[in-house]
Amino acid sequence: MYALDTIERNNVYVKTILKSQEEIDKEFEQQMEDYINNLESKISSNYLNNEMKPQDHSRYVTEFVGSTRRWFGPYRAGGQNYGPVSFPTYGGMIYWEEGSGPDVGVGVTIAGKHIGFTINVGSRKMDGVKGYSVNVPSYGSWYLYVNMQVEVRRYDVYKISNGRKTYYTTVSQKAYTGLQLPIKQY
Repeated sequence: MYALDTIERNNVYVKTILKSQEEIDKEFEQQMEDYINNLESKISSNYLNNEMKPQDHSRYVTEFVGSTRRWFGPYRAGGQNYGPVSFPTYGGMIYWEEGSGPDVGVGVTIAGKHIGFTINVGSRKMDGVKGYSVNVPSYGSWYLYVNMQVEVRRYDVYKISNGRKTYYTTVSQKAYTGLQLPIKQY
């Protein structure tokens, strides 16, 4: 991942963090590999301990159907139930932590099919244990917002057994590809 400088527009300061295409492709590859491995392990675990296991030489393959990449947000980061962060002098830092905030339901359409899923918008933190920080340029009260870029890929999964390829299911996978952390003064 790499971060871009914080940009100011109309008193909103935005820090942007993006993944490289290589990182994104590796993440999808790993997700599909895990999915196929899980399917293939279920073939051998469907028998009781004392039964003989027949030789099942089935395997699964995937075909890419399509993908889309979209920004979702802005959502107010979690951890701000009691109002904005106040800096009486000079400004400071607001930190964002992944996976610790509210979930939001969103959706995309790929090849005419709607795919719904949730994204976690994370939480504002006051210490930088993990996550990302946004520089607060001056005194005042500030809220942290989150925009998340998500790529969703859809695959058809086929089972190949005894030389025959048959449709098994359709799978959608998602990966976070970008993050924007806008702060706004109130």
